[in-house]
Amino acid sequence: MKKVIFGLLLLSSMTAGTQADAQGRGHGRGRGNGHRRPANVTVIQTLPPGARVYHYQGADYHYVSGRYYRQGPSGYTVIGAPPVGFEVDFVPTGYQRRVYQGVPYYYSGNVYYREARPNVYVVVGRPW
Repeated sequence: MKKVIFGLLLLSSMTAGTQADAQGRGHGRGRGNGHRRPANVTVIQTLPPGARVYHYQGADYHYVSGRYYRQGPSGYTVIGAPPVGFEVDFVPTGYQRRVYQGVPYYYSGNVYYREARPNVYVVVGRPW
């Protein structure tokens, strides 16, 4: 019985360490508070002209010149991609189209879209 309990405790501690590493904690990485330091964050004070605003799950996302932004306390932060499920009424210029398992997908940069209905495109995770 002691061997079983010891084995479970050992397995539990190994799993917790692996999860901490996957989240960027442990081994001296990050800021020491359990969060990874953002890499190459770009913040601007004002958006370029022509920005479109989209509301999604209580937050505003801005799109202009091929980039998405979120407003924060220091200005507008460039984000790599909006969240999965986010809907827009366009596909960015310069996109590439690829059919995967009979479904057409459009991608530009780090964002993948699927047409949900006419003139409505939803952000999806990478399908292939």
